[in-house]
Amino acid sequence: MSEDVSTVTREILYEQVWSKPMTKLAKEYGVSDVALAKVCRKLNVPLPVRGYWNKLQHGKKVPPRPPLLPLQGDQSRPVRITRSPPARPPENSHPAVDACARSLASGGLRVEMPDSLQKLHPAVWPRAARKAAARDGVEPQDVKTLPVNVGKEVIGRALGILDALAKALEAHGYPVTAEGATIEGQLVPIAIMEQQDKVLHVPTARELASKKANSWEKIPTWDHVPSGRLSIHSDVYVWWRRDLRKRWSDGRRSVLEETLDDVLLGLVALGAAKRQRADEERTEAERRAEQERQRLERERQVRISDARNRNILGGAEALEKARAVRDLISAVEHRAATAKAEPTPELQEWLERARSVASELDPLAGGLVQMLRAYEEAAEAAGKPPVTNRWGG
Repeated sequence: MSEDVSTVTREILYEQVWSKPMTKLAKEYGVSDVALAKVCRKLNVPLPVRGYWNKLQHGKKVPPRPPLLPLQGDQSRPVRITRSPPARPPENSHPAVDACARSLASGGLRVEMPDSLQKLHPAVWPRAARKAAARDGVEPQDVKTLPVNVGKEVIGRALGILDALAKALEAHGYPVTAEGATIEGQLVPIAIMEQQDKVLHVPTARELASKKANSWEKIPTWDHVPSGRLSIHSDVYVWWRRDLRKRWSDGRRSVLEETLDDVLLGLVALGAAKRQRADEERTEAERRAEQERQRLERERQVRISDARNRNILGGAEALEKARAVRDLISAVEHRAATAKAEPTPELQEWLERARSVASELDPLAGGLVQMLRAYEEAAEAAGKPPVTNRWGG
């Protein structure tokens, strides 16, 4: 017999379901508690009522165990229970998704439905949320829970599903609040809703009378009524991963409780996809920032090189002009000496100014140290970022 298939008699199954909670027994068989309950109903094995084990644990009175009535036919034969296949991660999965899939496949940290609705997760049940908020000093009016949009007929089932999912997520290390689950540092919203059925609308007497009095009024063709079928969905925005699932619903052959491991894995995949995208965007931003830094550095080096070249060329031109001024001074002094004329105040003032101009033009007038300092100062000024005005000019 394969390790994935267990054979059990009706009598043994009866003893087992009355010896431990269904969630624990189902885990041993490797199936969901809903699937095991189906097997019991098929074999007409009576089950404990909801809250039975919780009352028993606290010493409260519980209903007596009903007897196992004898049956005939196929129901008396041993039944085979096939272990549920492990949830499979989507393609191009993240290491966190693979780790979650391995944990679920090994039977650990699976999603288990609660035995009762007495100790629901604070993100699921307002009363528990208010108690948690009171401990943290939060005002009661600020308390919120995960979105639940269902009718009163299925509210208990919806809360149980959300509770099981929230506790399983936290067991895997992903905290859950009213906004959703934080998976790999990314928020993944979670909500549960009841699907609606579309049925033909039956006009009421008031509608018919109003239509008769006002011919332009329209009577709706369809009504949308609660179906009892539940859906878990997340409106997380992952447009780049169209392969990822964001909605899980009751089907014709299965209910949400049987696929909660897949829901858990799917939510982890959504969070991991957001994290992977965030990492890629951060890496791309860093790459672009580095490219911009290198571009600015290249421009800075070009400005520095141009400034140094201009300094040298300007120095050469200034030295040539200084020499020309000094030649002019020598020529004037020679002419004055040849004329044997007394130097006039005007001539003396001109010579002093000319010598000052020659000294100002000469890049070597202050020595090599001053010349090299001017050279480096020009390069340093050119290396600073260009100043732009408020209009970008």
